[in-house]
Parts: sequence; C-alpha cells; structure tokens
Amino acid sequence: MSTTAAAVVGLAVLSAAGAVPVLVAVGLRWVAVPLVPLAGAVAAALAATAYVAFGGSFLAWFVVVAVVAAAAAGGWGVRRRAAGEGVRRRADGGEVGGGRRRDVPLRRVVVAVAV
Repeated sequence: MSTTAAAVVGLAVLSAAGAVPVLVAVGLRWVAVPLVPLAGAVAAALAATAYVAFGGSFLAWFVVVAVVAAAAAGGWGVRRRAAGEGVRRRADGGEVGGGRRRDVPLRRVVVAVAV
C-alpha cells in the first residue's frame, strides 16, 4: 500500500469514528468537515491512553471508545431535541433568528469530504 493510500484509509477511519459526535453537536455545516477527523483523532488518543493504562489491543479500545462516543452523542442529541434545547423563543412565541441559519445539504458535505 502506498503512503497516499494509507493516509486516505487512516483519514477515513478517523472520520468514521468522529462523524456521529460532530454531526450531533454541530449539525450539517461546513465547519463539520474538518472537525469530523479531528474528533476521530481525539477518540484515537483516548484509545491509546486506555491501551497504555489498561493493556489489551489498541484496535479494540478504539472501537470501544468510538462506539461509546457515538452512543453518548446520540443519546445527548435525542434528549436535547426532546427538551427543545437550542431553540431560543421570543416573547410572542417565534424563534429568535428564525430562517437565518442555513444548514448545508448532505450531498455538499459528501462532495467536500471526497475532494
């Protein structure tokens, strides 16, 4: 495997590990593109710390940390949406800043990541 292919595979693995937590916290915005592999790198650092501290396999720790992070982010996102957090209301019941925030369509995010 060439160095370029190995770097692409590594970036894809880190992106897969960090996708759910970042997309739950930030949403589909352009800022999520660089944050996804960064969150995966944080998961890899936590897995490396657990590997050194407790032993075992780095890959097993990485999978455990990524799954726990995705489950925690998913649970937090569900609870946040059920509680209606993140939506500020005016006195008349309308949303503050309604319509100003524009989420980026998923196809644009996929194209930006692929390029």
